[in-house]
Amino acid sequence: MTAESQRTFERPHRPPTVHLCNWAGRRLQQVGLLPNRLTEASVLQAARRQTGLSDFGDHRAVDGLSQLLQSCRQDARLNPFGRLVMRRRMVELAANRMKILDDLKRHPEILDVPIRRPLLVTGLPRTGTTLLYNLLGQDPAGRPLLLWEATWPSPPPTTETRSTDPRIKQAYTHVKLAHWLAPRLPAVHTLEPEGPEECLALTMHTFISPGFLMLGDVRGYEDWLRQLTFDDKVAAYEFYKRQLQLLQWRVPTGHWVLKSPAHLPAIDALLTAIPDACIVQTHRDPAKAVPSVCSLFAIVRGMGTDDVDPHALGAHAAEFCAELIDRAAIARESFPDSVFDVKYAELIDDPIGTIHRIYERFGYERSDRMDAGMRQWLVDNAQDKKPAHRYDLAQFGLDRAAIDRLFGQYCERYQVPREP
Repeated sequence: MTAESQRTFERPHRPPTVHLCNWAGRRLQQVGLLPNRLTEASVLQAARRQTGLSDFGDHRAVDGLSQLLQSCRQDARLNPFGRLVMRRRMVELAANRMKILDDLKRHPEILDVPIRRPLLVTGLPRTGTTLLYNLLGQDPAGRPLLLWEATWPSPPPTTETRSTDPRIKQAYTHVKLAHWLAPRLPAVHTLEPEGPEECLALTMHTFISPGFLMLGDVRGYEDWLRQLTFDDKVAAYEFYKRQLQLLQWRVPTGHWVLKSPAHLPAIDALLTAIPDACIVQTHRDPAKAVPSVCSLFAIVRGMGTDDVDPHALGAHAAEFCAELIDRAAIARESFPDSVFDVKYAELIDDPIGTIHRIYERFGYERSDRMDAGMRQWLVDNAQDKKPAHRYDLAQFGLDRAAIDRLFGQYCERYQVPREP
């Protein structure tokens, strides 16, 4: 048995360079030579130095950054390498936000760009969201968000340079690094630099996003998110919309095709900021979805902490998923005509027919070219061509009884069938 085959969520893959970084970091900590740079002042100073800009926007983003960094210090149990990576990510997000705000300030006409009837997919991971997103992205009249655009929206791309933008090469390096740090990641979440990607990064530029919970066990920040007002959430989605306007400004498009589980608890805020958005929510037996969320959290968090307890993570992740689902049910009550439900089994049995039903429901125009694109995508991306990823409830201290207790009402409400 190889060392790699013995890897578990408790014992993640660690390249020698990471081991060395952690060893050196701990020694420097012991002698007081490793300053704590996970602070609001340090991150904003670095972002300002990097961009030459100073405007970070309103107090909500400042509060979000401050709460997140405080939780990273107090809750996340990051190792030296984890603190290094987290700080680099926070500086990058802060710098992006400053550049976006500067673009909007220098070109106020961006705010006049119409975002017409974007089509958004949301639902727990492993419920068919990626399949649905990729099929919807085959519509020539639609525009999926590309990974490199989501990661670095500014400067706004142009039609002439969209296929040669230097950020594409940067994205390939970014993905290569992620796979080096976490070889199991491709089996959980595919990263294609020039391919469709979740709009999670756009929500993270607001610093009001459940997406940060994937990066570390930031319970304090999670509690802060729960206390936000509806107006806070709407303001975050207004900034999310401005990023779409920025990306669309010099690259005109028909309608956006977007995806993220992060939209679940704030569907009402999203639809308040973008009233003509059309949302598809996917549904699947939570016994299949929840361990997938657990495995993703464990893999990503395992890059930056030596303290991944699968059972503790499983209990918390299951409750987190149940909360997302419950909040989504409440959030969509005021917008019954804006959300369409898709069951995983129906999507798998008849993927193209499911897309047709979505288009009929929301009034999008189908085309033969789109249907041909979907059929070809299904051939090129058959399930047996993907890397295997094995996990189950027991790995995370969960069982069917726990899932039924947390998700029983959800399964009954949406008539979600059990799976073997």
